[in-house]
Amino acid sequence: MNPDKRSVSSKELCGRVKRITYADPGSGYTVMKLSAEESGEEVTATGNIPGLSAGERLRLEGRWVTHPRYGRQFEASGYSREAPVTEDGIEKYLGSGLIKGIGPVTARRIVKHFGS
Repeated sequence: MNPDKRSVSSKELCGRVKRITYADPGSGYTVMKLSAEESGEEVTATGNIPGLSAGERLRLEGRWVTHPRYGRQFEASGYSREAPVTEDGIEKYLGSGLIKGIGPVTARRIVKHFGS
């Protein structure tokens, strides 16, 4: 085990990507803020997850670690992407720049038009 990281717990974390803090396009290594589904808490998650956008829903497999500089974070060893299901998630996903020509304003209009 890496002496700079201490395992705190393990298993699975599901949530929606709030924002990308850092992304290395070469390796796919990503640091993100994730809104955890179970607790609603905003947590930091890391892992090799290329091409992420705000609003995407993820199911991460990995472990909780304590980084000596950045504190508690979820270190993902595996992941799966899931389609956003809430209006807010769909709006963030559409407005993330993933689709050329659709920004936050257009995304809001689309969701408002087709929403509940």
